[in-house]
Amino acid sequence: MDKLQYKDWYNKSRKFHLLWLLFLGGIIVIGYAYGIGKVIAGQTAAELSKSNLQHLIFQIACSSLTKDLIPLGVGATLAWLSPLLGIFAHYMMQKSELSGIDQRRILITARLKSLLIAAPILTIAGIVTSLSSAYFATKYRNLSTDLISIKDYFEPFAIVLLFVIVLSVLSFMEIKFFFKEKVAIRIGVCITAIIINTLTIIIMDFGIRHLLLKLHS
Repeated sequence: MDKLQYKDWYNKSRKFHLLWLLFLGGIIVIGYAYGIGKVIAGQTAAELSKSNLQHLIFQIACSSLTKDLIPLGVGATLAWLSPLLGIFAHYMMQKSELSGIDQRRILITARLKSLLIAAPILTIAGIVTSLSSAYFATKYRNLSTDLISIKDYFEPFAIVLLFVIVLSVLSFMEIKFFFKEKVAIRIGVCITAIIINTLTIIIMDFGIRHLLLKLHS
């Protein structure tokens, strides 16, 4: 194995994954966060107006966004975006003279490290955008943190990290099937991976919410 060539292609693949995860993922997550922030603030305001608790609108919306909706949005975005970028990275890698094993190792490692860097950045962007959107969408802009504890802001990062680990495990099988001669098979693998990844994230999110609900009750 040519170590210099291996390192060069690894850096190219890692930069490719990271750049597009942040660019495309950022557009999707920020757009989603902005919209969902306004929606949740509106729904919360409608519910609390019946009991004269409008001063708690932002706090309750904040809890729902940070603990539930933003982690799911980030996880789902990475679930379909990572296989899509993976197939383009695979085509780039075919220009190299590296063995199939080395190419797989580069693609898996580059994707994992890129996801680990991009995931927390996208989570921060989602939280900041959604909370800003919810705050300015409410008439009662009370910044009291009575209903929000510090751990509520660590929880979404822990959940997204768990999503990333599972997506990375799933990528082993996905990348293995990318190395097929027929283009139709590669495209089929990519579509299948997107579906499996997304369903896995949704099921995991439901399980995590159920578990946390039991722990908090």
